Amino acid sequence: MLPKKNIKNDTRKFYKILFKGILDSEENILNLTFEVLSLKEPVKIEPTSINKIKELAIKRENIFFFQNIKEVLQLGKDFQFSNCPYYFILLYKLKSNSMKKGILIGNVKSIGDVIIGIWPIEFNLKKSFNLNQLISEINHMINNPDDFINITLIN
Repeated sequence: MLPKKNIKNDTRKFYKILFKGILDSEENILNLTFEVLSLKEPVKIEPTSINKIKELAIKRENIFFFQNIKEVLQLGKDFQFSNCPYYFILLYKLKSNSMKKGILIGNVKSIGDVIIGIWPIEFNLKKSFNLNQLISEINHMINNPDDFINITLIN
């Protein structure tokens, strides 16, 4: 669910991810909404990170990888990164902190994989996140996957 607009000229943007379901009726469509990170410089993901998480999913019971993105909708105007050829969603939960987090990664042809959105939206509203911390957490999950309750990679 998108947050209610409190400001007349709300410039926030969102990616709404629609997932494939068993039944394709409107009431059965699953979705997740990420708030766009509007930054001057993109937050790049190491090129090998996604493949390392996929490899870990084969070996670990708490790590999952599957394909289930049906469509990515852009809600708002003037997206910095539009028309990515593919997307990944990385959802995770650390054992030491019970907060569930998610990042939307888009592949930008001239740059590579970059973080383009975060979830939950309330997480971004509080401005309590640190982009370097997100990159650090990705590296942490690759090097110490047992520190996480679960890690899910979806494309």
